[in-house]
Amino acid sequence: MRVLPSIVLACVVACAVVAQAQDRQRAPAGAGGQDRVSIYPQIMHLRFTKAVTAPTTIGETQDVRAHLESPVLGTVGGSQKVVILPSDIDVNLDVTIGPADPQRKNARLQMRVMSANVDPAEGRRRFYSAEVLHDFVGWPKPGDVLIPAGTTLSMPQFGLGGPRSVVQVTAATDPNMDRDQDSYPSRPILASVRLPVALADQPIDVANAGSNKLFRAQLTADMEYTSGANLLPVGVIKLTKGTEVYVRSYEQDPSAPLGHIASWSVDFVVVNGKRIPVKGLEMRTPFTPGSVAITPDGRGRIPVVLWPMGQTRYFFIQEQQEVSTNGTALWTYPTTTEVAAVSTQPTSSPPTPATPTDAQQRIEENRRRQQERIACQQQAIKDHQGDPAALSQALVACNPRTR
Repeated sequence: MRVLPSIVLACVVACAVVAQAQDRQRAPAGAGGQDRVSIYPQIMHLRFTKAVTAPTTIGETQDVRAHLESPVLGTVGGSQKVVILPSDIDVNLDVTIGPADPQRKNARLQMRVMSANVDPAEGRRRFYSAEVLHDFVGWPKPGDVLIPAGTTLSMPQFGLGGPRSVVQVTAATDPNMDRDQDSYPSRPILASVRLPVALADQPIDVANAGSNKLFRAQLTADMEYTSGANLLPVGVIKLTKGTEVYVRSYEQDPSAPLGHIASWSVDFVVVNGKRIPVKGLEMRTPFTPGSVAITPDGRGRIPVVLWPMGQTRYFFIQEQQEVSTNGTALWTYPTTTEVAAVSTQPTSSPPTPATPTDAQQRIEENRRRQQERIACQQQAIKDHQGDPAALSQALVACNPRTR
């Protein structure tokens, strides 16, 4: 069973921005014009030169050094681009392992850039990134490799602004100032993005809701990031309308005494033809196995549909996933690889409309039955005068459903 605490979704952006906002609050009032520096939302591309391993003590914060391969850029006066942190320097991160759930069954990895080593004479310059989280199934043992040496990771920086006395400008140019984001070894799919999803091949119904299969789907619109409240950082992967995704449907506990609950989550997205695992926030739906509905043509029965094809539902990605240019991902998650078959149910297409001739025939048939029922009732009244019990039985017999 995966434990996916919903609090991660709210904190993954908010917790990171709070610390960055502290610098804004320290900026003196009235600062502006040519002296004001703004850092726009962007990605810090890091490479870990040494493996990151699990500590011996739960909750211990490790000071980990990584190499910054991209510059952190900003603007002065609203348009002039400047270098806040140059590329090809080292940065220091706080890396912590703690509990991911109240039961402490699973561990959570928390990482955040805390400082940059721009100049040895200066020492560590305080500089914060957003926080990146990853939940493990169970707990890694002390010394287990959490992030292998040579791994690249994108740390979001959601932007800040202030006077030069607060936001320090390092240089006017950098060798990687205009480098194409696609040229970096990896880029992220951000946490907290909202995906409008519609099933493409097969509806989810009471017969397959607990099947633990993947259902192919597509985005019906571009992904949404913080409902448009914040700018999407430069360098992240944008999932656009038509992107192929896979939704997992399964039951966490088929024997639960309070009924059956189907859990749905987006477990894979397709990027450049590669199926990338992601950790989606689960959506839960109650259902009754064996319940049926009438087919659109009224001639048969089918399992009750919980999510029909073509209907848009909204899902969130709960963790940031790093995607390399070769299509490999940094994190993996417990899921399935079995894809549900293409639907053969008649619900996948609308019922064939009746022709004028068919409609007229049904009208005539209904009229004929109504006339027969009236004639039957009149005859019953005539035949059973003075005998209420016999009359009642005769009237019931006039109903076409009992004849």
